[in-house]
Amino acid sequence: MSLHGILLLAFATFVFVMTPGPGVFALISRSLQGGAMAGLALTIGLMTADILYLSAALAGLAFIARDFHTLFLAVRLIGGVYLIALGIRAWRSPATPMGEVGRVRRSPGRDLLAGFLTSASNPKVILFYLGLLPNFVDMQAMTAARFLGTAVVVAFTLAVGALIYIVLCARARRLFASTRAVRYLNRTSAVVLVVAGVLVASGAGQNSSSV
Repeated sequence: MSLHGILLLAFATFVFVMTPGPGVFALISRSLQGGAMAGLALTIGLMTADILYLSAALAGLAFIARDFHTLFLAVRLIGGVYLIALGIRAWRSPATPMGEVGRVRRSPGRDLLAGFLTSASNPKVILFYLGLLPNFVDMQAMTAARFLGTAVVVAFTLAVGALIYIVLCARARRLFASTRAVRYLNRTSAVVLVVAGVLVASGAGQNSSSV
């Protein structure tokens, strides 16, 4: 793949990443409430599922998105319920000012799982990559080197897009220095997580970015 092709692929992926969807909603919510580490853990989960779908697209496995409806329905429902549960927990979180404790602590594994389920619930990501990649990659002459190079470009772009959201949320967190402000943040984050959960469970966000 030429440098021109790499840049075009990165740009197209970046636009896809920055498009609001359940993954973006969950990322913003957890980054605001739990801090950068929570956002990073959720990002790793999102990226893991995305790279798996990218690999499936590069391998020509479009049938996964078409034929395994029951499996993806189960994943979608589990992911949606999990995000809604996180939202309920966020609503009930104590309103501790950022200067004292400042974040809802939770195992990074839970955020990673939330990210993975959010992205894995959208099998149409495979079809997105199948529509995108032939413009930049010769799918008929796929080699291990091209496979790895494409995966690196996409993973790097996904990470950059997610980090932009995380950094912006980290700056916004500084505004929440009072109990009242943190209570508002917790409840806003809760609503966003519940909305993301409903979108995931209903499949309404499947034409948007998973990250």
